[in-house]
Amino acid sequence: MTNYALVWLKRDLRWQDHAALAKACQHGPVRCIYVVEPELWLQPDAALQHFEFVRESLQILDDHLRTLGGCIEIHHGELPDVLNQIWQEAPFTGLYSHEETGNGFTYARDLKVSAWCKVHGIVWHEFPPVWRCTRFEKPQPLAKRMGTTYGVAY
Repeated sequence: MTNYALVWLKRDLRWQDHAALAKACQHGPVRCIYVVEPELWLQPDAALQHFEFVRESLQILDDHLRTLGGCIEIHHGELPDVLNQIWQEAPFTGLYSHEETGNGFTYARDLKVSAWCKVHGIVWHEFPPVWRCTRFEKPQPLAKRMGTTYGVAY
């Protein structure tokens, strides 16, 4: 595959309102990945129940993507290493994901991903999660993404 966008799935595993996936699809072919990060699952706020929820959510998303001719690739390792491997197989034109809302580990990891993107001349397009809203933000109007209308719940 050449001339494609890489969609990095994090905690955002719903197809109905996935802004990063929708935006990447507007620009052509996409390759969707989820990376099992051993260090992430060793964090004190990680639990088996969370891993099982992620696994089930990935299966549902993958089932949907397969009806559209796509799939989710599952990778294992540290993100810069995984990105290097994918880049060596077939360079991509952009990285798309949701903004991170996790812990200190995920913040540090995203700094490494940002540095990797700069070295490789890749623009990383980050989108706020649909469910993220702080008390300082004004209510968001309804929006259409991937053909589904949704709003921010308060």
